[in-house]
Amino acid sequence: MKTVNLKSLIYIYKENGKINLNTSIKNYLGDDYGIEIKDNELDTLESFLQTIDKHNNLLSLKYFNGFYLGYKIPQIGKELDLIRISKSIILNIEYKREISNIDKVKNQIIKNHYYLKFLNKSIYSYVYIKEKDKLYKIDENNNFITSDFNELIYILQKQIDDEGNSIFEENLNYLFQPSNYLVSPFNKTSEFVNGLYFLTQEQDKVKNAIFKILNNEKYFLIEGNAGSGKSLLIYDIAKEIRNNSKKVGIIHCGKLNQGHETLKDLGWEIKMAKDWQKFFEVNSIPDILIIDEIQRMYKNQFYNLLSEYISKTNIKLILCGDEKQILSNWEGKYKEVLKELLINPISFKLTSKIRTNKEISNFIQIMFDYSKKNTLKVSKKSINIVYFEKFNEANEYIKSKTNYKYISYTPSQYNTNLYADFGLSNPQKVGTTHDVIGQDFDNIIVSMNNLFFYDGNYLKANIMNGVPYIPKKMFFQQITRAINKIEIVVIKNINLYNKLIEIFD
Repeated sequence: MKTVNLKSLIYIYKENGKINLNTSIKNYLGDDYGIEIKDNELDTLESFLQTIDKHNNLLSLKYFNGFYLGYKIPQIGKELDLIRISKSIILNIEYKREISNIDKVKNQIIKNHYYLKFLNKSIYSYVYIKEKDKLYKIDENNNFITSDFNELIYILQKQIDDEGNSIFEENLNYLFQPSNYLVSPFNKTSEFVNGLYFLTQEQDKVKNAIFKILNNEKYFLIEGNAGSGKSLLIYDIAKEIRNNSKKVGIIHCGKLNQGHETLKDLGWEIKMAKDWQKFFEVNSIPDILIIDEIQRMYKNQFYNLLSEYISKTNIKLILCGDEKQILSNWEGKYKEVLKELLINPISFKLTSKIRTNKEISNFIQIMFDYSKKNTLKVSKKSINIVYFEKFNEANEYIKSKTNYKYISYTPSQYNTNLYADFGLSNPQKVGTTHDVIGQDFDNIIVSMNNLFFYDGNYLKANIMNGVPYIPKKMFFQQITRAINKIEIVVIKNINLYNKLIEIFD
């Protein structure tokens, strides 16, 4: 992104007839995807600057340098109207035409402080309301109070006079690392338990909608693509249910990870799918039952749970999953069961990607469907692709990548297979495909061998002999665990390597 001089920006706006900034200007000021700003927002910004002039019309233009306009934190979508960052100071200004809900604005500023505190600088946040032509701030007790323009003017001057040479003017994404904000209940359990996270607007909307009708409805279904934040949402819902002194049980359709075990130690009721009947023993029956990764539950298990238990009780049922994230052909049958039992749950869909950054998300989409190459932008900064001809060399290379987590394919319990067994003992391994379901990691490294190939525009893979799981589905599960960076190790498949490299052409 580019920084702006606020007065220069308003001059541009006025000289163009006070119509919205054109696409070229927004692309110039923004990142690869531009910025979003509306006419009434620039009207409000103009009013804000005019009020500053009323208090001090002798301010040098330099005090309006170095502001980022409409910055959105990657993946989260949290927007900051105006922000300027120097060596030890962050100045954040929100400007609004009017205010109808004080609590909403107050919560916005509190959230801003949460997102900004990771930079370890002094934070000064203000809110300007055009309708009242007044300035507000949050005090140390989180009270929304009237502020003084002279105080703001002092900060405008102090930041430039004391630290003007250190005003940050590079790409803000370098400072705002998604791993600071994307909290997994499994990989960052302590932060989750202590509430050091925020839901996205989309997650919050679904949560509020569910709680609004929870007393009157029985069945709910939350779906979303890989990385859309399903697990955090349902565990946040479960935490609020617990805080309301109601019993909630969670069935995880996969292996329990360390995060699950930590939550269980804190009194959470979490069981694997094979133990689902234990929730219906005396004194164990929950008020609300949540099933996570429902697409991986055996069809007969789900059928029996619904027909013999849920339908005959007052238990509320929240299902969460993605029918595309299956690892074998017997999975993904939950909708068939719902249809057979004539159950039509209240459904919600998460559409935004919050785990992986946009460059990684676009790259993955093109990998699996090459026809998207001309419509999606990709960047090499988050992705690395290397090639080796020998499996032992590839394994040695993965071992050397100590800042990456390696996810291996899930092997057969009964048969050996070169591809499925590759890297199982590598020290960088955090688990197999099945072990990491629902988890995320800052940087991951994955492998692709000569089973993979392109058929026209589509990535495909031959089966692994003796292994019941689908290689292409396992690879998708692996690569979508990444937050910041992905490294792909291609082994004995130069055609695949060349094809992947061409994505960046």
